[in-house]
Amino acid sequence: FQAVLELRTGLQRSFVPTAIRHTNRKPAQRRACAGSFENDDALDFLADFEDRPSVARIEAALDAATSLDDDDYLESHECCVALAAAELVAAAKRAPPAGQEFEPATAAFLEQEMNATELARLAAQALAAVDRIADDSELKELWDDPDVEEQARAQWEIAVADLRARLSAA
Repeated sequence: FQAVLELRTGLQRSFVPTAIRHTNRKPAQRRACAGSFENDDALDFLADFEDRPSVARIEAALDAATSLDDDDYLESHECCVALAAAELVAAAKRAPPAGQEFEPATAAFLEQEMNATELARLAAQALAAVDRIADDSELKELWDDPDVEEQARAQWEIAVADLRARLSAA
């Protein structure tokens, strides 16, 4: 399907909507995508943020994960976007994810645009989003799928724990 789509439209894989790209993905294929920016939804969010950085964009992504009632279903897309937003908050706290480099304008925005009060509020909201995602979400269910390799699941759990720690640090 991907090859046919590229031939017909000339679009590269990164420009094909996520819903189409992941239609036939098997759970075991998620083994190498444990990091917060190792999925299309997060990368799309990051690209949009880098084009137009704003605190409101981060807040909206976190709100999608934290404004639901406890019995509402938190879908994978919202989880991936909220985790990416939480990573931006951690980066603003001078605790970016290991190995992740942001565009210079994005890095400058994260270093300069949020005051201490706003950053503390966003960090608390990001931590709440991460907790909800790790405890009760479609993304958690996908990682708990028996077809996912144990090592991959452990890598995701480590990545989430690392993000929690970076958000919690003073």
